[in-house]
Amino acid sequence: MMKQKVRIGDRLEFNDYESWLEEVKKRGADLLLEEHGATTYPNFIYASSEGKQRLQGNWSPTSGKGYVYEFLISFNTSRRKFLETRVAQKKGWVFKSSDGKKEYEVVQNEDSLKCTCPGFTFRGHCKHITKVSENLTN
Repeated sequence: MMKQKVRIGDRLEFNDYESWLEEVKKRGADLLLEEHGATTYPNFIYASSEGKQRLQGNWSPTSGKGYVYEFLISFNTSRRKFLETRVAQKKGWVFKSSDGKKEYEVVQNEDSLKCTCPGFTFRGHCKHITKVSENLTN
């Protein structure tokens, strides 16, 4: 079995999204930013601390690798498009509603995901569950 965490200089390298996410949460990341429209780093997911000002780590769905930095580094978000997800400090994810006025939480139980949004309540599935499921399988 491959190692899930390896130290490389001043950063840790992960080859498992769950382990990467747990590490950035443990280090205080409060926001996940998934970049859209970028050609250099398509769909990278950044773990940010102190709002969008400091980068805690990044995950590449394409390569299946992520990094967590020993020290927070500056992070420039100008002229870049991101899907923002607030990091829940328990086993869950928080998404803003389409209008940005509400927040919905996806929680992982032992064998399932549940969401607090009206779509999940009505249909038993939603885009938030889909997004979390995609990240868990990558």
